Amino acid sequence: MVPALVGLALDYYRDPLARPLLSEVDRPLPKGFDAMLSEFCSALSAARIDETAAGLVTDRQTLEEAARFFVRHVLLNAAGDYYRHLGLNRDASAEAIRHHYQLLIRMFHPDRVENSTGLGAEAGAFYATRINLAYQTLGEPSERAAYDGTLPEYPFGSAETDPALYFRQTGPALETGFSRWSDRPNTSLRPWSRKMVPLFRALLIGALLIGALYALIQVNRKPALRISPDASAERTPPLPSFLAPSRPEAPVDGVGARARTADPLQAAQPGSVAIPGADQAPGKADLP
Repeated sequence: MVPALVGLALDYYRDPLARPLLSEVDRPLPKGFDAMLSEFCSALSAARIDETAAGLVTDRQTLEEAARFFVRHVLLNAAGDYYRHLGLNRDASAEAIRHHYQLLIRMFHPDRVENSTGLGAEAGAFYATRINLAYQTLGEPSERAAYDGTLPEYPFGSAETDPALYFRQTGPALETGFSRWSDRPNTSLRPWSRKMVPLFRALLIGALLIGALYALIQVNRKPALRISPDASAERTPPLPSFLAPSRPEAPVDGVGARARTADPLQAAQPGSVAIPGADQAPGKADLP
C-alpha cells in the first residue's frame, strides 16, 4: 500500500497551486506527521521505490523528483524554522530530532543526488547544509533552549494542523490538458473538449506545414527572364524603296540639270516631241 504522504507529494509536484496550505510555514505540521515521514522515506528507499512508483502509475525518476520537490518546498522552506526543516513540531523529542535528521540527510546527500536529473549535486549539498544546521542547533539542549526563546508564536495557535485539512485540495486545479508534470490522462476537461483537442492539434500542424511549404517555394522560385529592349528596336523602320520620296541629283551642267530635273511624267506625255535648240532664243537660228 502506498503511503498517503507519497501520493500527496506526487500531486503537489504536478500542481503546487492546488495545495497552497502545504507551503504555509506559519502553521504547525499535521498531527502524526512523524509517522507519516517515516513511512514516506521507507516507501522511497532503494528496495521499495519501484513498487511504490508502480502503485502510483508513474516511473521511478518522477517519484524521486516529486519527493525531493515536496521536502524542499514544504519542509526546507527558507522562511520556516529549524523544527520545520527537520519535519517536526516544536514539542518534538530528542529522539525524533535525531531520527528525522537521519531520514532527510539521506535524501539530499550529494553522493545520492549526484546522478539525479531533478536536482544536481550542488543543490543537494545546499539543502544538506540546511538540514545539518538545523540538527546542530536542535540536537544540543542548550542551543535548542536559546533558539526556542527567539521563535515567535504561531498566528493560528500552537495546535497541530488537522490532517484532513492538510491533505485536502484548497486551491484551484489546473484546467489544461498539457500539464507539465502529468504522466497520466487529464480528466479536468469536458468530454467534448478532449475530443476536439486532437482535431485542433492536427489543424495547427497542417497550417504550419502549408506555411513552411509556401515559404520554401518562394525562396527557391527563379526570377522571370526579362530582356531589355534594344535601342535599334525603338527606331522607326525605313519605308520600302517604292514608297520613299525621290531625291534630286546634283546638277552637272545646265542642260543636264534641266533634263534630269524635269518632271518624268511630263516627259512621258504622248505627242510631246523634243525639238533640238528649242531652248535657244528666237531669231538666232544657225545659218546653213
